[in-house]
Amino acid sequence: MELLEEYIRFRENKEFKEVIDSLSLKNYSTEFIRSYLEDSSQISKKECNKFKAVLQEEQIDLLYLEFLSKYHGKEDLFGIVIDRDCDSHPIKQMERVVKKCKEKN
Repeated sequence: MELLEEYIRFRENKEFKEVIDSLSLKNYSTEFIRSYLEDSSQISKKECNKFKAVLQEEQIDLLYLEFLSKYHGKEDLFGIVIDRDCDSHPIKQMERVVKKCKEKN
């Protein structure tokens, strides 16, 4: 639920630029990040791998966030898929998730 709310907030507030700006604190310029997104083949494999390690460390899926920031289809819909195995996720917990989803429309 928290991840879904984060993505929706990201889309509504156009936070993509802020993500890029925060990454430049890790010694990567906005220009480098934009180059990576536009055509990573123009960057050395070593630099690409180092940058991917930073993204992984920061737990940021930059390509997905870029997609979210650009794609706004008429049929856009966010949702939650729950894969419930036997004896996992008690019924009460599932009821709370359903209630919270209904509250948030």
